[in-house]
Amino acid sequence: MLLEYLGLLKAIILAPERFEIREDIYKKRHITIDIPSMYGSYHELKFDALGLTYRIESLVNVLFEELIDGIDLSLITKATFYQIYARIRLFDKALRLDGISSAEIERQLDLLAHSLEVKGFTFTQYLDIFKGFAAAVKNIINDYFQNVHEENLNQVIDRLPGDQILRKYLLKETHAGLDREKNKHRISEIFFRDRIALSLGLQQLDRFLGRILNILFQQADKLNKDKLYQLLLYDPDNAMTSICEPDNRVNGLIYLGNKGFNLVVLQGLGLPVPPGFIITTEVFRCRTVIASYGPAEQNFKDQLPVTSSNWKK
Repeated sequence: MLLEYLGLLKAIILAPERFEIREDIYKKRHITIDIPSMYGSYHELKFDALGLTYRIESLVNVLFEELIDGIDLSLITKATFYQIYARIRLFDKALRLDGISSAEIERQLDLLAHSLEVKGFTFTQYLDIFKGFAAAVKNIINDYFQNVHEENLNQVIDRLPGDQILRKYLLKETHAGLDREKNKHRISEIFFRDRIALSLGLQQLDRFLGRILNILFQQADKLNKDKLYQLLLYDPDNAMTSICEPDNRVNGLIYLGNKGFNLVVLQGLGLPVPPGFIITTEVFRCRTVIASYGPAEQNFKDQLPVTSSNWKK
């Protein structure tokens, strides 16, 4: 919703129309030391829209941090890719609002959407998609930040007296700014890092993709090819369902089996069926990887409506 509203504000800011200005500015001079000062308010629709844009962008970046921290990436399965896809779509929208357009990100999003519609997508194919996302972010940083500012920044650094360089840009042992060559790279690094941090969602997207690639590599390192393929087809959200309130996604004979399906039918007819839950055929199909891969087993246990001691029994 905030991204939609930012789009409306951007349309106002870039609109060719001129809007009424309301200016209530008062000038005064300090009585004792005769220093001039101003106070009051200034309002104009584009001006106000720009100020509100800056505040909303700061809030959106905080929410992006919460968004990527809120997704469980300890285990990446088929269900996880749906969540990842929805989040990257938001990041893409934010970047376009910030004036950053990437055909590479659009292409990788199309590939990821295609992977969600078909079966048989391999680990290597998923890995290529997310490597493509990471490469797209790297190219965005080059095209919209480094290539734009690097030449001018180098000229500024060369002409700037050492004693006028802010302390945060200097190495601890060169606070006097004497070792310019040693500090030049540090100044550029901090400058670009600050610029990227102020962009809409770019830093958060880069961190998000790094976490995804790290987990994918961990899973590939611990599982053989067959189990890795099985894990990427596994959907933990379909692992179990309540008998009394069955999940519509898995409320059928294929997922529930004959006994489970008949229990749900009897309960639906109003017959006295004891409350309980059904572990679906999704778990049976992927039982080898769930039993042999710690994060998958823990994910399954966390969904069970029983204690760990009962699970062991």
